[in-house]
Amino acid sequence: MVGRRRKLRNIGADHSDVCFKPCGIRGIDLEYIELYEDEMEAIRLSDYEGLYQLHDL
Repeated sequence: MVGRRRKLRNIGADHSDVCFKPCGIRGIDLEYIELYEDEMEAIRLSDYEGLYQLHDL
């Protein structure tokens, strides 16, 4: 059985130089985690655009 075809993603912004860190803590003391483009797009859509997926239970 073959899965469905992959869809092309539309990323609304370039997030290649974005960094998030807690205030008051030096960046050198933190662990770095890289996010995929679609993960950053999900953060942008939910936090900056206020868009969410809602479902009925």
